Amino acid sequence: MAVDLNKSDILSRDIENYSKHINEFRSQANIQGIWLFTSTLGCWSVSVPVIQLIAAVLLLFIFVFLVNKDIGDKREFYKIKEEIEKDINDHLTGDTRMARLYELEQVEGYRKSIKPVLKSSPVFIVCYIFYSISIMSFLANLMPQYKFLPFY
Repeated sequence: MAVDLNKSDILSRDIENYSKHINEFRSQANIQGIWLFTSTLGCWSVSVPVIQLIAAVLLLFIFVFLVNKDIGDKREFYKIKEEIEKDINDHLTGDTRMARLYELEQVEGYRKSIKPVLKSSPVFIVCYIFYSISIMSFLANLMPQYKFLPFY
């Protein structure tokens, strides 16, 4: 039984680290959102449309790279969850197993819920919306025959 409790404690710590990883990712995205906004403005300050388009595409790739660069665990969230869930099912039984699965589902619910995302990453969301609208506006100006923006 001592091995079961020890493994349970390890898995509980893994679940806690998973939750911290989610928060770290959201915080890092918020910080990078500020740079996304500033860089978006820089893309449109160039007067040549082809260069603007190249800059906007490069910005997106750089931004995705930077958000993922500073995160300790590079695995996707669902893979982390699957590994923890597999460990729980392989090594625990009874109420201990159910308690760890419940903890894991609580973290998953938090990860998938929109409300915590809106609370923890508002800068990122606003800056990404700005970037998206600016791309659509650029495309609408570049190709006026297509309606990229309904209000444009």
